[in-house]
Amino acid sequence: MNYHPDKHDHDSEKTILYNQIREAYETLTEPAKRNEYLQERWRLKAQGIKLNEEIINGDVILKKVIELNQQLRFADPIRINESRIRHQLNTILSDEMIGILKNQNDNDLNLAIFSILIDALKPLPLSVCSEISVQLKELPFVEEALMKKLEKIIKEKKNAQYWESKKIWIVLLITILICLFIASVS
Repeated sequence: MNYHPDKHDHDSEKTILYNQIREAYETLTEPAKRNEYLQERWRLKAQGIKLNEEIINGDVILKKVIELNQQLRFADPIRINESRIRHQLNTILSDEMIGILKNQNDNDLNLAIFSILIDALKPLPLSVCSEISVQLKELPFVEEALMKKLEKIIKEKKNAQYWESKKIWIVLLITILICLFIASVS
């Protein structure tokens, strides 16, 4: 009864906890529901789906951002699973998550999340960075210095991609010049 909505002026987090506890009690006390629950749990576990869902708030979002950043920091840039990282970033920067951050209205938390996400973008390819930068710009209370840092990373990635595309032509040109020089000396 600690989480009953009448005792907490309908606090949404405690109401959610109360409903989860009530549902768990009903599931465990009714044999048919319990059997159905166990079968569903077994099926999800067999598919590799996590069973625990947590209440999402700014701190949980920050934790997910830190975990992603650590994962990317130690990843081999060539072997990064781009689609999985893109999915993780899109989940973290979904409209729901951005709404939670806006409602929480914690400027320091938002700046920390934005700053860590910028660092997480460094090993990612330009296509992912460009897509994610649009979502990052929707985060509330973003300082101009961090926006410039984000734009600098995007610009550096564009430059790197440009020179990467020209590298083969430069090598080919140098090879031809060396061949012409050798031919003229002989």
